[in-house]
Amino acid sequence: MDALLSEEMWLPANISWARLYASRPDGRLTPRPVHLTMSLACGLAFCLLRYLVETFLLFPLGRRWGLADAPKDAFRPVTPNKRLDAVFRLNRRPTVDQMSALSGELGWSDKSVANWFRRKRNQLKSSTLRKFVESAWFFLHYSCILVYGFAVLVGKDYFWDARYCWIGWPDQAVDADIYWYYMISLGYYWSAMYYIFTDVKHKDFAEMLIHHVVTVCLMSFSWCLNYVRIGALVVLIHDVVDPFMHLTKCLTYASSNTRLRDIMFVVFMVCWIVTRLTIYPFWVVYSAMFHSWTIIGPFRSWYMFNGCLLVLQVLHVIWFYFILRIALSVVTQDPNTKDSRSDSEMSAAEDGPDNKGDSQLKKGL
Repeated sequence: MDALLSEEMWLPANISWARLYASRPDGRLTPRPVHLTMSLACGLAFCLLRYLVETFLLFPLGRRWGLADAPKDAFRPVTPNKRLDAVFRLNRRPTVDQMSALSGELGWSDKSVANWFRRKRNQLKSSTLRKFVESAWFFLHYSCILVYGFAVLVGKDYFWDARYCWIGWPDQAVDADIYWYYMISLGYYWSAMYYIFTDVKHKDFAEMLIHHVVTVCLMSFSWCLNYVRIGALVVLIHDVVDPFMHLTKCLTYASSNTRLRDIMFVVFMVCWIVTRLTIYPFWVVYSAMFHSWTIIGPFRSWYMFNGCLLVLQVLHVIWFYFILRIALSVVTQDPNTKDSRSDSEMSAAEDGPDNKGDSQLKKGL
């Protein structure tokens, strides 16, 4: 434990824990690990707030707009069958030959076996209303936190010149507005790590889980070592695209205005390229790797911090691949290309009326 918490592990040779966490004579805030408890409180507050907003605003709004409250066959009973249940746990879409073998084994018709698997899959799908409510919550949150982020950061010198993220480290104070921006943002990701297991399951579940874990570790790490300035920039850049992405999804589920939906998808895609594939790697990561190297020099935890930043960039590229697949299907109007991101492995493979909300996104611009 002593080795894990040693100054040699986390700090440059000329910096000590005492200096890093020393109280400032002007009374301004010095980041300390104990402050992270506020982020846990914010995470609990987000869970309560989300429940209230979804229950009393978003669900009633979705029902008023006529969104389906349950997928097709959700309430149609499936004949209990241990053999088919065992196959379903391994493969939700068996081949024609496999279903023919099962029909012979059970004495059912091929159509009865196919209908059993279809109904079983449909019962596991999320309703259009549930997906709309989830996306609407994300849209509201990211819109608010994006406005707040710009409001508190636009007046900071390091917002315009990333070198100021490192100049004066580790004696940089944290202003109250940045403190709350950091705790609220970190609290949201604590709540997201819970909701990822209860929300609609997406095909990129593993990537999203890695993203949330890396983000929580990165923000906590940056707070404890007073990398708050660069951390705040990372959070802001990531928040830019999310309102457009979730607004596009809301329009996909709830609106017949295809032109507006397609325009928002284009805006989302452009914002992703500008922020996550351009500004983030060539401004933020560049500063974290090269400006910091010049100003404070590399040390052990420096490599860990930049490693986390690079993991996020890898995820950006993976997600952009999904986005390009959707964009390609829009341009080519390919009916066989599914939304690579929106649905789970339980529903993305389905063709039918229940998948209408997601498949609309793939129609022509």
